[in-house]
Amino acid sequence: MKKHLWYFLFLPTFLLVSSSVAVAQSERLDSLLNLLSTTPDDTSKTCLYEYIGNEYSHFGDSEKAKEYYLKQRRLSEKLTYLTGAFRGTVAYCDILTWTGQYDSVLMIYQDWIPIVEAAERQDLIMKLNINLGMAHDNMGHFELAVDYFLKGLAECEKTNNVEGTGMANGLLSLTYSRLGLHEKAIACGEQAVEAVKGTYYYNRTLVNLGEVYRTAQEYDKAEKIFLELIELTDDEPDMFARSLSLLGLGQLYFATAAYKKAEQYLLESLEIFEMADYSFGITGSMYTLGQIEFIKHNFKKSEEWATKALDVAQRDMMYSEIYKCLHLLADIDIVNGNYADMFQKRNQADSIYDIVVNDKIRQASEELSIQYETEKKNLIIQSLEEEKYLGRIIAIISIILLGLAVITSFFIILWTKQKRKRAEIKIQQLEQEKQLIATQALLDGETQERTRLARDLHDGLGSILAAAKYNLTDMRKTPAMELINIELLDKALGLLDESMSEMRRVAHHLMPESLTRYGLKQAITDFCKSIPVAKFVYYGDESRLDPKMNVMLYRIMHELVGNALKHADASHILVQIVQETDRLALTVQDNGCGFDISAESKGMGLENIRNRVAAYNGNLLIDTTVGVGTEVNVELKIEN
Repeated sequence: MKKHLWYFLFLPTFLLVSSSVAVAQSERLDSLLNLLSTTPDDTSKTCLYEYIGNEYSHFGDSEKAKEYYLKQRRLSEKLTYLTGAFRGTVAYCDILTWTGQYDSVLMIYQDWIPIVEAAERQDLIMKLNINLGMAHDNMGHFELAVDYFLKGLAECEKTNNVEGTGMANGLLSLTYSRLGLHEKAIACGEQAVEAVKGTYYYNRTLVNLGEVYRTAQEYDKAEKIFLELIELTDDEPDMFARSLSLLGLGQLYFATAAYKKAEQYLLESLEIFEMADYSFGITGSMYTLGQIEFIKHNFKKSEEWATKALDVAQRDMMYSEIYKCLHLLADIDIVNGNYADMFQKRNQADSIYDIVVNDKIRQASEELSIQYETEKKNLIIQSLEEEKYLGRIIAIISIILLGLAVITSFFIILWTKQKRKRAEIKIQQLEQEKQLIATQALLDGETQERTRLARDLHDGLGSILAAAKYNLTDMRKTPAMELINIELLDKALGLLDESMSEMRRVAHHLMPESLTRYGLKQAITDFCKSIPVAKFVYYGDESRLDPKMNVMLYRIMHELVGNALKHADASHILVQIVQETDRLALTVQDNGCGFDISAESKGMGLENIRNRVAAYNGNLLIDTTVGVGTEVNVELKIEN
């Protein structure tokens, strides 16, 4: 289930559950529209606009719904009715969120911050913080989302708003779950369910808790919640909660290999999601159905589901979903022997991956820039305020003691200059810290993505290839194989072996298993053994380093050895590590062609190494002579 599904917690609409309900809603909408001509332009009319917008939302007419929510806001602003204007804005943003316009939602809510703060409306401040948290969560700014949810939670607890506390905890639980903090996520989710029992939000909050349990792989608890919700919605229709429960059960049963059950619930959830045109639900259901058909060897049906899911994902620019669908279609191409199509899809998926990673890095940089600019402005304001204060002091002293004013002014101006200089130094330090933090964030993001991709390759594609090989091998043993070209089957098995070897090689390159399991020394030893011209020696303390430093040093070594092989044409490469209790030195020496360091290439290799070393406040020294060779030394401090 995708990250945006918690959003149903605040949606004010239900899907139509039967033709009789549809007729009743149509009559209700007509009666509300007829009331418009007789309702005066006061607060009651703003409520009427909201009800009409809700009814259009029931019918799936989002454009009409937005039209009436905007009318509600404009009339409320004309009447200086702040609550009505805010409610109209939230309902309008709900529709924008539904259609994936997250940037617009965030901008609209940010414009409301000074308005509610000036009005000192604690209830609206609480709701705005929660909505800002949801907007940041939708855009993948999980740390900022947690910050806003916690602010909203604090406002709820101040005013003893039990229902608001429950809603905030429910949203916070899903964000914690996406950050991998499963214990915190479960604790918040359970508190949320307890707080909203007997309210409109109970079903939606219970769905969230089921999803948190499923993500934490507590399948029994998740299954119990989803089944309970389906039973509840049989009597009291809540199609959003029902559709999410059906999808949750489908994905749960898929994870536990109960494919027949999974298919049943996924098809039912898909029917509801398509009625509501909810993109993430549609792609989630179709993609999982495609996986099931792939495992069942119904490759044509699997391709149909994956293609449909890809069309929806591309329509709404859902990059993560596009990436998954392309990989499933590439796996199907491998089975069908369409290797050219497979490579094309893999290249498209890699391009999407670059977009997702660059977007995460951009988001992290934007957050750091906002923090840096805020601190910089505060320092400048503080400096200006101090100057104004000192100016008033100087004027008073000049009137009272004119003779001493010149001397006093001299010392005060000198002190002010020193203060300003210290502020400038502080700003420079903040700039440096910003660059280092941004680099570290990039490196952490790269490590996390490499680890995830290596795990997905090993656990996902590896398992599928192994299963395919096992089935083909069994087929070879059957008597019916006398009628099949054994040579073609053997060739297919050979291709599978090559694919599995290549998959393992790619996964090992992304994140060597020996690095995480046995540490830096063993990982570099294994790497150098695979290169005939490379030799590795290790001196000193062999205690384990910080995992992030392990990854950083391994990547630097990998880049330098690669440069020596590709660019220096080296016939001998020496990799050396000297580790002491408080410092570590890495040296890579080769007898290659060397290079002119003053005419250094503009490639990203050495620049990436400099950034990695700078992120750990280390030192980098390059000693190279054309025609003789190159030696690169990296020295880092080890924090105890």
